[in-house]
Amino acid sequence: MRSIIFLAFFLSSFISNAQLLDPVKWRYKVESLGDNEYMLMFEAKMEEEWTVYSQYTSDDGPVPTSITYEPESGFKKLGDAEEFGNKKSGMDKLFGVKVTKFLGDQPFIIKQKIRAEEGTSVISGYLTFMTCNDEMCLPPTDVDFNFNLSNTATQDVSEIQKADEELAKAEESKILDPVKWSFDIRKEGNNYYLDYKADIQEGWTVYSQNTSDDGPTPTLIEFEDPGSVQVLDNKEKGKKKQGPDPLFDNVEVIKFLDSKPYIITQKIKSGTDKITGYLTYMACDHEKCLPPTYVDFEFDLANMTAGEVAPPDLTDAASNPFIEGDFVDQKITSLGETYIEPLGDCIGGEESETKSMWMSFIFGFLGGLLALLTPCVFPMIPLTVSFITKDTKRKGWVNGLIYAASIIVIYVALGLL
Repeated sequence: MRSIIFLAFFLSSFISNAQLLDPVKWRYKVESLGDNEYMLMFEAKMEEEWTVYSQYTSDDGPVPTSITYEPESGFKKLGDAEEFGNKKSGMDKLFGVKVTKFLGDQPFIIKQKIRAEEGTSVISGYLTFMTCNDEMCLPPTDVDFNFNLSNTATQDVSEIQKADEELAKAEESKILDPVKWSFDIRKEGNNYYLDYKADIQEGWTVYSQNTSDDGPTPTLIEFEDPGSVQVLDNKEKGKKKQGPDPLFDNVEVIKFLDSKPYIITQKIKSGTDKITGYLTYMACDHEKCLPPTYVDFEFDLANMTAGEVAPPDLTDAASNPFIEGDFVDQKITSLGETYIEPLGDCIGGEESETKSMWMSFIFGFLGGLLALLTPCVFPMIPLTVSFITKDTKRKGWVNGLIYAASIIVIYVALGLL
């Protein structure tokens, strides 16, 4: 636990430096060994005083170097990956645990022997590493790689990173719109298939429908009339990447990269000829994220057409009935109509006043009867009755009138009537 807190402190303290420092340059190459066997080599050149951690170091401290192949098919690993360089193992004062790391005075090299299946020409994926010096650690970094088995030339990963950085800087000077959505519809038997296709600019990613909402906003599809649409199946395809994302405090995310279109296909049954709704998504590059964006869509099952619905231009008087010249009519039409034909008599009249008086009398009488049952009033009933009936000079009803008149005078004096 202490090492995790210590790591979080360093990552947060030096996040600004991470935007400027780039002490590790990766390159990779492939060597043919014959009989469909190849040696994949990953080489890291580090600046002086910087180190990179082994694949086999404890994850209780720094983030180990890891290699993820996408997808892990079309080839077979022949044994574990071997590591070469100036290796050092021991207690690390930055993390308080024993680590295995490679020093910067020699290149750090990883070799993985594989056997490719027939027809496999490309092996791609990404490498995750962490680098530290004596004072700080940079956040874990992902580096994409692409091995062309027909080309054994060394490929410099740093050039790819440089191109991504230049693209990001160019995009900052204009309004960013890195994702273009298109829609398609087809029918097979009694079922319809709705396709949502995202073409993503280089350097950007879009997050899966199934990613955790503890981090970025997942892609979401909402129908305006969900009761008329039954979704039988929902699938995603594209170049998917899953793992911790440093933009969201290393929350585990699922995202789709730019090398292939991100496509969502829904198999549905519909009780209507037109399906409308909206799609929500979030796009990020390696430095920033754009706010969640909404895209309206419409699928016409009768004519087998689909497309994005442009939002109305509220500044156009021709398409907006509320604009008259330079003024905007903000009146609520339905509310204005009630002035001509009122929904009810708000002022009141003779009939409503009569009903109100009788209802007040009835509720007052019932309330008085209930008050007689309260502990403070009920014991007084025998005393009141004996007072009214005990005097033989007057009839009981006369005493009753006197008693009632006295009560009314008291209430008027107290302002209760």
